Amino acid sequence: MLYDQLKANQKEQISKDTVYQSIFNTIETPVLILEKKDSDWDIMLINDYFSHHFKTPKVSKWHYLNQYIPALCQIIEEHDFSDFKTPLQIRVEKQDYQTFILQTAKSKIYDKDYYIVLLDSIQKVIEKKEKEAWINLMKVISHELMNSLTPIHALAQNLQETTQQDSLSAEDLSDIKESIDTITNRTLHLQQFVENYRKLAALPSPKKEKTALQELLKNSLQIMQPLLKKEQIFVVNEIGFDRWISVDKQQLEQVLINLLTNSIYALADKTNKQTNKLHFRAKSKIKDCLFTLPTLEKELKKKLKIKFSYHFSLHEKRALE
Repeated sequence: MLYDQLKANQKEQISKDTVYQSIFNTIETPVLILEKKDSDWDIMLINDYFSHHFKTPKVSKWHYLNQYIPALCQIIEEHDFSDFKTPLQIRVEKQDYQTFILQTAKSKIYDKDYYIVLLDSIQKVIEKKEKEAWINLMKVISHELMNSLTPIHALAQNLQETTQQDSLSAEDLSDIKESIDTITNRTLHLQQFVENYRKLAALPSPKKEKTALQELLKNSLQIMQPLLKKEQIFVVNEIGFDRWISVDKQQLEQVLINLLTNSIYALADKTNKQTNKLHFRAKSKIKDCLFTLPTLEKELKKKLKIKFSYHFSLHEKRALE
């Protein structure tokens, strides 16, 4: 019975080792694992990619590997087999030098010392960073487009409902004109926004101009009014003064729209709609002007404040998130 159990455990261990070895060999990164025996390091594992890329046999002794890749072995020995990360140039069979990011890690398991060596091609690292950057850029663009399109859609729906009435009052005509002006302005902004992202290779500085603070707030609220009304959210402007500020008007208007949109989403699930209020308040500095949402948790308020302050330092064409 014990013999059968031992055989079963042995088979299970062999199966696991085979799976791990298979995974290890499918990694498209050169990986080397050393095991310390007495005062020397023996090579425990070399994956297929390492062997193929550097054209080395799967040797078992460290000094044998030194004959094939002296640059790698030398820098590891100089660091006395410690943890470190550094760029490294390696030349294989008189070809051009290739640059890698060498990263090592030392670990101790059951009184045995192991040393893991990973070599990432610098080109792969760059490609990975580029891919991450483009993914983030796409997220930002979609976020910005949605934040601008949502109020435009709401205004268009409002216009449609108004024009379906049998007769239009002077107030209705005034609302229609105001809505059309707002849609025109926002679509123009969208057009400029898309054009700006097409010029990522040469980003100009923000175009600051003298702008009235109250006018900026009024325009942003006018754009978002249909959505605020739909969600029964009342906006309280507690800034009792007007001041001329030097800012990029379009950029700051987009920031306010983003914050209002995020605030609407934050209050969307509240059951007591009567307490849904957004407050405009100003502290000692204009840049500290922020939204306060009494019904939200402190942590979320902090994030909204940080987000708003952060936008002032953003480049005109950079991500507004």
